[in-house]
Amino acid sequence: MNVKVRRSAGACIARFASLFASLFVALFATAGVAQDASSVASAAGAWQGAIEVPGQPLEVTVRLDAGDDGWRGAIDIPAQNVSEAPLADVTVDGASVSFVIAGVQGSPTFTGTVDGDEMTGTFTQSGQEFPFALRRGDDGAPGGQAAVDGDAEAEA
Repeated sequence: MNVKVRRSAGACIARFASLFASLFVALFATAGVAQDASSVASAAGAWQGAIEVPGQPLEVTVRLDAGDDGWRGAIDIPAQNVSEAPLADVTVDGASVSFVIAGVQGSPTFTGTVDGDEMTGTFTQSGQEFPFALRRGDDGAPGGQAAVDGDAEAEA
């Protein structure tokens, strides 16, 4: 017995809409994962540049890394004999990046945006604000990535 089942136009439209909705959800779920991965790739690494303080730019090297327990980092400020100072409250959300130099009075905070190999934004300390600009590059610091990979390994 050969039975033909005809579906109504409404049933076909409903099936198409359901399929479209599933594809739409899958597409945006994948885009979210890709954005998270690109955030990690875009902010992680060594960044060199300067804070534009009056009189003379203050050269800095910042290293950022995304670990299993979140973001971490370290900063070098050669003019102030600061090497591998730990960063706190490191936050990366898409292209937005912020971090604080841990244990320093006045809450020295960097708030900026990553665009390719450039990170720009505002450095704030004790209520004063200064622009900063960093470029991705080789940190050249003794200890290099070890400073970012965690003090626990260095202390062991």
